[in-house]
Amino acid sequence: MGEKRGETTVVLPFLLFISVNSPIKYNKFKMKHIILSVTSFVKQNIFPISIILIAVLVCYLNYEPNTFLTGWDTLHNEFNFKLSFIRNIFGVWREYQGLGAVAAHAESADLPRQIFIFIESFVLPLNFLRYSYVFLTLILGPLGVYFLLDRVTLKSVDPTNRHIAAFIAALYYLLNLATVQLFYVPFEMFQTQFAFLPWLMLFSIKYFETGSVKQLALFAVFTVFALPQAYAPVLFYAYFAGITVFFFIETLVNRKNNLHTYIKRGLLIVVTTLAINAYWLLPNIYYVINHSHDVTNAIVNKVFSDEAFSYNEKFGSVKNVALLKNFLFDWKVYEDNGVFGDLLHAWNNHLSNTLTLVLGYGMFALVIVGGFFSFKDRSRFGYGFGALLLL
Repeated sequence: MGEKRGETTVVLPFLLFISVNSPIKYNKFKMKHIILSVTSFVKQNIFPISIILIAVLVCYLNYEPNTFLTGWDTLHNEFNFKLSFIRNIFGVWREYQGLGAVAAHAESADLPRQIFIFIESFVLPLNFLRYSYVFLTLILGPLGVYFLLDRVTLKSVDPTNRHIAAFIAALYYLLNLATVQLFYVPFEMFQTQFAFLPWLMLFSIKYFETGSVKQLALFAVFTVFALPQAYAPVLFYAYFAGITVFFFIETLVNRKNNLHTYIKRGLLIVVTTLAINAYWLLPNIYYVINHSHDVTNAIVNKVFSDEAFSYNEKFGSVKNVALLKNFLFDWKVYEDNGVFGDLLHAWNNHLSNTLTLVLGYGMFALVIVGGFFSFKDRSRFGYGFGALLLL
């Protein structure tokens, strides 16, 4: 009995030690902690997660396996990365355009996107590379809108209403008719601006408000990501004019609250933008000064300019602007056997539905009403965004 008691005295503490430090029990505890952490994270970020899931669903429904994505311009840099990098790094003179020409487009601005899909090419199939970038921009854009409203423009609203309003705005950014047209014939400079414009506004405004170096650094990083928007420089010039006007207006609005500080912050945002874009911007300015007449004299522009102007004039009515409807609704696409059909045939049918039109005009009316109350209540950044809308 004594020996057994002695054995028990030794064994029981050992078993107790094993039970307390059992890997199984530890793993169960760890798993429970992970589940609680994930559940808490999902609850706190239910709206951003929902935006991502909805955007991914849209991507999935529009993906055609075993195909290449081609659109407005068939810029398939992925077919020969080495040649593409050489052409864009040394891209002021384009020897492959006719007998050679000074670059009118800022194709070098597309380098960040090309580097991104080059890295992807080690893990993704060739035919999915362009799909991946376009799909990524479709996800990032609405997510940026959500955080722009949630963290900036609706910051003074109570959290529940703020999150819901930001979520609805993000869904509208994702699902409106302009987005459909933008992605129907993809050209990456447009998709890039769609994706990064909300983020650029978010970080630039946060820096303008707080003077935080972190926010300025984030703005600089996203300005690098957004460089491909300048492939056709006029799109960048429109963006640059927009942010310049925005911060000029907001500086005037805040002139009674430390004017010198806001001028300094606004100028730093502008200078940061110009500095990061300088590598393609300076050659393009050279082109404008010395070769802008080439654009006017180009045969393609002489043939197409009047037609393009007529298309834009036709769709510049209040009716079409309210629906965010542009000239693509009048464009034809080759179908088969010499037959051409409407590019957006399915969407033309969709817009013939009275309920669809009511919803479209209703959203436009909400924008007008929202703009009115924004000015009336002098909401934060209302004047700046109002100026952007007018542009």
